[in-house]
Amino acid sequence: MTKLYILLAVSIVLAYLYENTYVPTLNGPKRPKYLYVALVAVLICFNGFRGEYNDTWTYRDAYVHLVKGFPEAWEHLSWDLGDNPGFELIQSWFKTYNTDVHLLLMFFGFWTVLFDMQFIKRYSINLVFGVYLFFTTGCYVFTLAAIKQCMAVAICLMAIPYANDRKWGRFLLLVLFSSLFHPYSLLYLIVPFMYFRPWTKASYVLLAIIVAGGLLLEPLLGTVVDITAALGKEYSENSFRGEGISIIRLLACAAPVILSFAYRREIFRDSTREQHLFVNLSMIYAGILFVGLFGNPMYFSRLALYFAIMPVIALPWMLSKINPRYRQLITAVAVVGYFGYFYYTHAIETHFDSSYSALTLQQFWHYLYEALSGGAA
Repeated sequence: MTKLYILLAVSIVLAYLYENTYVPTLNGPKRPKYLYVALVAVLICFNGFRGEYNDTWTYRDAYVHLVKGFPEAWEHLSWDLGDNPGFELIQSWFKTYNTDVHLLLMFFGFWTVLFDMQFIKRYSINLVFGVYLFFTTGCYVFTLAAIKQCMAVAICLMAIPYANDRKWGRFLLLVLFSSLFHPYSLLYLIVPFMYFRPWTKASYVLLAIIVAGGLLLEPLLGTVVDITAALGKEYSENSFRGEGISIIRLLACAAPVILSFAYRREIFRDSTREQHLFVNLSMIYAGILFVGLFGNPMYFSRLALYFAIMPVIALPWMLSKINPRYRQLITAVAVVGYFGYFYYTHAIETHFDSSYSALTLQQFWHYLYEALSGGAA
């Protein structure tokens, strides 16, 4: 995990400097934007320079051997949501100009990381802690895989501010646009119904639905298959059966929800509707993983990750509302606990360093120069 440790350390330092450094301007002292730009650039490069990690080779092979450029691409393009037409259009556009696959990876890495970080910067009350959680909860590493899904999630995050401002038309347009990259982003259509105050009657109804969904998953598999088919994804019932999600992962992801219940009187005494949203979506995230205890861990993990970034926003805010006598202890437990989860996920459950490889900066500039000069092969 050496690469991830170094990246985490650099990111934390840049986030800290950005939050605690001010430069004089005509309008008063302001944080230096170049530090935030450097933070985002480092994260984008680590993502976009990758040549191998998780399913990256699958995307590379498909682009090199299967994707057609325009105008031939029109003959193969499907507008069914399950076929991810937005993603296919962008791939075909890149292939039209014989652009190297590494630039395609950088394109999606750029927008995914940029949108994710803009979301954290906008809503986290503590950027340093937010960046730390972005890493240690697994959100950032997930951006190195599942390109279509990550792009869809990132676009959905850009829709959240419109939902918070009750600009439902713009919110709906962005969610529908995101579904062109992955249809499960339509899950974000629940957002308008998630502004209720946590741990009121609506929360217990939601909790009951989650528990019932897990315990009754087997008899409900036929319905699940029908729903995925309606979204353009064909699965059999056996696809959703499996040994279940790791209990360690569930506990790590459910911890913010448990905290919100234990300190609900303090946390929600004067909370806002957008804070309610982040806590409620954190419950949805944990809830999907709970259902995944009884099914295929891969499918339910990928589904849950649509809301994986919500605890990154919710947890620092919730900790700030807790009595100072307990806040420091709980924060320390969270920092240590999530680092342990980070280590477990990427050093024991998987082996990140042996599965990740990347271009050098010189190699990337070579591919970029070829593309700009029209010489890419």
